[in-house]
Amino acid sequence: MGCYLSSWLLKQRGLLTSRITVVPLPNVATLLENWLREDWQAGIYNLNQILEYSLQFIAVIKAINQAIKKIPDEQLIYRFSQLSEITKDWDLVKYCSASLRDSLKSRALDGFFLLLPAWKRSLKSRLNTDLRIDTFPHAIAAGFWYLYQENPSKATEAFQVTRSLLYGEEMYVLATILTTLEQPEDWQDIVTINLPSFPSPPYLRSNTWEVMNKFQTIIANVQEIEQATTIVRRSTALNRAIGELRNIIERGGKETEKDKFLPEAERDLIIKIAQKWKSSLETIATEVGDITITEPISSPYVIGDPVFGQLFVGREDILRELKELWINAAQVQSVILYGHRRMGKTSILRNINSCLDADIKLAYLNLQILGEVRQGSSEIVMAMSDEISEVLDISAPNDTDFLQSPERTFRRFLKKIEKEMTCQGLIIALDEFETLEYLIEEEKISKEFMKSLRSWVQMSPKIGFIFAGLHTLKEMSSDYFHPFYASFSRNILVSFLSKPATNQLLESPNENFTLQYTKEALEEIYYLSNGQPYLVNLIGFYLIRRFNDYRFNQKIKTDDKLTLEDVTAIINNNFFQQGSYYFHGIWNQAATSPDGQQEIIKILAPYQQGLTINQLLETSNFTESEIEPIIESLKRHDVIEEKDNKYVITVELFRQWVTNEYYVAQEKN
Repeated sequence: MGCYLSSWLLKQRGLLTSRITVVPLPNVATLLENWLREDWQAGIYNLNQILEYSLQFIAVIKAINQAIKKIPDEQLIYRFSQLSEITKDWDLVKYCSASLRDSLKSRALDGFFLLLPAWKRSLKSRLNTDLRIDTFPHAIAAGFWYLYQENPSKATEAFQVTRSLLYGEEMYVLATILTTLEQPEDWQDIVTINLPSFPSPPYLRSNTWEVMNKFQTIIANVQEIEQATTIVRRSTALNRAIGELRNIIERGGKETEKDKFLPEAERDLIIKIAQKWKSSLETIATEVGDITITEPISSPYVIGDPVFGQLFVGREDILRELKELWINAAQVQSVILYGHRRMGKTSILRNINSCLDADIKLAYLNLQILGEVRQGSSEIVMAMSDEISEVLDISAPNDTDFLQSPERTFRRFLKKIEKEMTCQGLIIALDEFETLEYLIEEEKISKEFMKSLRSWVQMSPKIGFIFAGLHTLKEMSSDYFHPFYASFSRNILVSFLSKPATNQLLESPNENFTLQYTKEALEEIYYLSNGQPYLVNLIGFYLIRRFNDYRFNQKIKTDDKLTLEDVTAIINNNFFQQGSYYFHGIWNQAATSPDGQQEIIKILAPYQQGLTINQLLETSNFTESEIEPIIESLKRHDVIEEKDNKYVITVELFRQWVTNEYYVAQEKN
């Protein structure tokens, strides 16, 4: 759109003049207004281009203000939110509230040096350059502008006017909370904060409310610092609070379109508050006291099993998306949750209940526990029915009915629970979903079972399914999965943890964890694991074991810190043997279609910085048309990624494992 628009501007004789004049040209404002009325969001992008290639700011402001007059009141806050996120010139927001004409006159008076100061003051007193809150549009624009200017108290006054509108109460409460959070001058002021109740979802700014919840947690931790009677509890609370603040600063401070987490209007203010609080808490570290570790530490890190509590981190975006699909939607949606082995899919399924309202129930079944299926689909539907019955407290049909007519009996059971359940909806979670493909290939169950499963997915707006596995259904190899794929509204990828989430997992695995990591150690762990949750936990487990061995078995005096040297020391043969289930899982998955994935991995393994596509073609026996689907499959499954026009293995530890298995081992033999 930008290239087209800039070319179009240069071709228009009238608008060509606009590049050298600020005088509004005829019909330009009308043209811009029409763009906004046809498509508000696309229109704003066009206005950005107009301002980049011309001096027609006055015409742009006029167009926006005219278009706003025709927007229904209930849409105003949403539209201004879009404007504030897309615009490259925040004055567009400001002059939807303040008078541009009076502001220009005021500036012009400042330029008349011959006028006496008293005359200037007299003339300027007749002008109103302040932001106005006398109408809904004026107040909304003022509210967003004041947030951007880091003046939440004035934003509160502005949003007070619009509380009756859609999202009005949300923005008013948000501005009120930010005003409160901005006030503390030291950590003891934080102790006394009592935030107002948060508004109910759905939210206009869900990410911001996620951060507000973190501030609520931080306040509780700071209160714990004051109230705790032991050094351990005080120090732990302090570390948790600082860790949460560091997470807010690192995650919220990202400004690129791809990584941006917080809306621009309040982002700088929130980061400023978090930095101020963090500095305040860091000053009391010596007052809280040092903790001396006098006995071996029980490792809080979990290897292989689902994680809960503070170990479950970094999946807020997925939980938020599921919540929107199940709670905020008109009907319960069915979802595919996919990702490669040990990425945390089961942990997500087992922690979903913590984010669901009481009116949404989840019944969980891991299909792998079925073992050798001897009774066909009867065993599957009986296991599903048992879990549903326990969750809803509704009796399931007897086993005889399932054995005689499994699909029909289960369908009748679903109709029964739809009528009898008192909750808003039911989610049926089937983990290790590729087990069904295996059972069909082994002729343990019929292909027709997939048709029945599809009919159950589509059966009721109150019943949804979530399937978790290695693939999207679209990737399932057999044709009978393809019609089933159309029944699902969303594929959600479970990928690597972010760097802040990885650090949080390592530094705060539970409330009593007192060891610290050096910055260099955290950097190295993230480099080695790329945030792969199983590997992060495995590294943490081995670090604790090394610390206990040095401190209590070998009686070597060490600091209560885990260092880069410690991380380097544990990455050895024992580590790779312990993680072999994960490494072999990734390797074996690469043996599936399309053929050639393992060969590409082996070619890339010796090259830490990766290879270009041309280098891969030269090194392998593949043609360009053959290598393309191989590369795409490996990228889709998070095995490789493209960096600086080179393909690299995504997880450094997996690269090292492949190198050890297929190069070092061969040299020894």
